[in-house]
Amino acid sequence: MKRQFSQQNRKSGFTLIELLVVIAIIAILAAILFPIFARVKRQGQKTSCGSNLQQLYKAITMYANDRNGRLPRVCVVGTDGSENWNYANSTLRSSSGIYKDLRPYVKNDSVFICPGGGLKCDFLSDGTRYEIDYRFNESMNYSEGKPVRTKGLDECRLPKKFYVVSDRHSNHHYASNDESMTNWVMLMVMADGHLASNVKPYDDQWRDSRKQLKYSHWDFPNCHAADSLVAGEYY
Repeated sequence: MKRQFSQQNRKSGFTLIELLVVIAIIAILAAILFPIFARVKRQGQKTSCGSNLQQLYKAITMYANDRNGRLPRVCVVGTDGSENWNYANSTLRSSSGIYKDLRPYVKNDSVFICPGGGLKCDFLSDGTRYEIDYRFNESMNYSEGKPVRTKGLDECRLPKKFYVVSDRHSNHHYASNDESMTNWVMLMVMADGHLASNVKPYDDQWRDSRKQLKYSHWDFPNCHAADSLVAGEYY
């Protein structure tokens, strides 16, 4: 009886070779599936980012509708309420003019954060995480180096080509170390409300002969000093 039990017990176990085969199969499956899961996650983050951008666009249109078409401020606001237009796109809520203007129209602060963010490029030099991951078109209320607070939502000359809000960094969703910067793509919502997912900010096709980004205008050709000289490249 003892011998029979011992033989049955040995038959119910796994040999070392069998265990190694199982481990090898698991490793192969993991190598196949993990990249797929990573791509699915990245696609989900990109979709959520696009949703955030469109919500911010809607907030801008609601703000403008409540103020006879006037656009929100893309500037830095001090604690005393002073406006600094030298660095317009603040990454902190406490100093962002457009955050202060749009907050009543946005459900929660998470809309200002890109789901694909949290990378090294999303931190200030002191280690502070950006509170606003998106960039707003400075030309919406800035011309010839001076703020223009009277620009309107309907003054955009090429709404299909000029943007309102974009992801701050193209490597949130598209860029990788083995890609040339000219292949990096940035998500942005244009002035007509459509989400563009084909803009390559480092590719010459998206720059005019002055190396000015073609999508960074508003009341063209009044945004920059030499716009009239290259108008033919836009129309």
